Amino acid sequence: MAMSDEIDLIPHIGEALEDDEPELDVKELAGSGEYESREDWARQNLYWDEDRKMWEIPGTDYSMMFPGTVEHANHVFMLRTFPWLEQDGSELSYRLFLEPEKLDWMPLWNPFRGYVKRAIHGHALDDDTMSEVAQQAIERTWKDTYAKEFAESMLERFGGEFKATNPRAEIENFIFGPRGLQFFNRMASKAEEFWDTDTSHKPSISVDHVADAVTWPKLHDAMYSAKNQLKLSLGDRPKEEQLDMFEAALDDDEEEDMLSDVMRSSKIANPEVMLAWLMENLSEQNGFYTLVAHSDYSGSLVEKANAAYFKRKYPWLAIHKLGYNGEEVGIDEEDLASIPPDEFINLQADYLSLENYPLLDEEGHSELEEEKRWEAWTGWIKRDYRQALAVKFPNLESALLDFEDDGKFFALFDNARDLAGEEWDEDTGGDQSLHLDKVVGTTSEHMVRQWMFPEQDQNQFRLELESLCESREYSCLLAEAPDNLADALIKWGQMYVMDDEIYTGDEPGFGRETDPHVTCKYGLCETEPGPQLLKILEETQPFEIEVMGCSLFESSPDYDVLKFDVESDVLRQLNARLSQLPNSDEHPEFRPHLTVCYITKGTCRELVGKRLLAEPTPADLRFLVKSVLFSKAGTGDKLRLFLGKPNLIE
Repeated sequence: MAMSDEIDLIPHIGEALEDDEPELDVKELAGSGEYESREDWARQNLYWDEDRKMWEIPGTDYSMMFPGTVEHANHVFMLRTFPWLEQDGSELSYRLFLEPEKLDWMPLWNPFRGYVKRAIHGHALDDDTMSEVAQQAIERTWKDTYAKEFAESMLERFGGEFKATNPRAEIENFIFGPRGLQFFNRMASKAEEFWDTDTSHKPSISVDHVADAVTWPKLHDAMYSAKNQLKLSLGDRPKEEQLDMFEAALDDDEEEDMLSDVMRSSKIANPEVMLAWLMENLSEQNGFYTLVAHSDYSGSLVEKANAAYFKRKYPWLAIHKLGYNGEEVGIDEEDLASIPPDEFINLQADYLSLENYPLLDEEGHSELEEEKRWEAWTGWIKRDYRQALAVKFPNLESALLDFEDDGKFFALFDNARDLAGEEWDEDTGGDQSLHLDKVVGTTSEHMVRQWMFPEQDQNQFRLELESLCESREYSCLLAEAPDNLADALIKWGQMYVMDDEIYTGDEPGFGRETDPHVTCKYGLCETEPGPQLLKILEETQPFEIEVMGCSLFESSPDYDVLKFDVESDVLRQLNARLSQLPNSDEHPEFRPHLTVCYITKGTCRELVGKRLLAEPTPADLRFLVKSVLFSKAGTGDKLRLFLGKPNLIE
């Protein structure tokens, strides 16, 4: 089933309109009573700017002296959502305006009113936009103020540690560079110091507290890549002097020593130095130092991929077998004398790089994932997926059970999984799993038929599709008329069309329309909303439909259809996209309308051109479409689908 009808299309609309939506009864729509016009609403809720001759939108004015505020975020969000608004202001201060002539024609009127109400009360209209402008404000404040303070603090604390002739230039190039703020934020997290983005001032943070969390190795490792750290630390000293410095460093227990772990991995490695490094960095048991371990019941594919990388690159490593297809990859102490020093240096660099990123071989890891996923497919997913589709599409049951193309069937499954947005989960040991019911829910009958019939046999596919359409098992997509407009339409038909003019016919469905709607697309050859249809609806934003004058369909020899024509450019675009899906609709022209009733031939000619309401305002004859109904073939069951956002189908 579809997502709950209570979920609004645009966040906060329901809350924003809860106390503000005008209540209209049929009498008001029929022309008696008063209705608040858009201009009256603007007078009560917007500010009139006499100089610009435009309405100013409250709660959306902001100054770049105080970026990242709620007003800043609301300004950006409103301008993106309603691009017909006008932006005006100086270089540092901005406001939003609505031209008075746009009041009557602008779409999304009800959402607009709801957002204005929330903005007036100081609420953020969209969390993502709020986060976006807050991050921009942090970056701006960092460049303007805190980058300089942090650079001075780092120079004061660690300037003497640099071998470079100009430590200030080294530090400032890093702090003011693209990685400076990233490093600062990482240190802020370690210090449990966070940016204060209170909406009344610029973002702020305690630079001193963040600086206290920085050590020389952390700053050094962030500023220089691992392959350059050794060179920077040891410079051009003779090899004997480097050895003396290195051995002295091994006796120095100070955490902030200028020789980091990477420096200790120098080309002067000997068995004693190697052993000291192993004892400091790896776990040991019975003289075996473990680099990485994994099994089918412990660890993940990351560990397994790293183990494969170490074994492939350093074939001299020792391997201890474990239960459940497991192994430990590492170094036996007795093998130290035979290890090439240069390769030990490279191994150290690889192992230390895991502190920054836990994976050594992306491609190898991806291959392992694919292997595990294929194991899951052949082990249980293929069987369960086939059975679930046979239940969902009983007319294809025998074909599904006989379908033997494993690769093609997996491609169908993987395509449906991708459309459902269902990601693979990794269990302990690297096994792969997922929520199969979501994949089944996204798989449409049309998709199954496409994948089952090969490209070279498209004629067979077309015959199957034509057979489906000829069975008159059609689905359609409907846009409901709102209750107040529907009541007015029904009352209008009761008032102007006599009972003896109504055509009832021999089949159900004729007579007076009791559920007014606009048909967006008729004759869809799918019994469930498929991924292409759902994608079209997700990419179609809410739109307004305008009710025009009364007219007739006179195509049948037995009856005519009395209707009100409707207009909407977006509706016509939606119909054009839906018409690209398999369907049985042979009408050459899309003529959207609201049906009033079916009438006997030759009657009600005097009603053509008549308006629905006596003295309507433009707003009375427009209604907003935020969702549509998918009327299922065969059953007629209706499934609500929302516009402008993903629909989750169970």
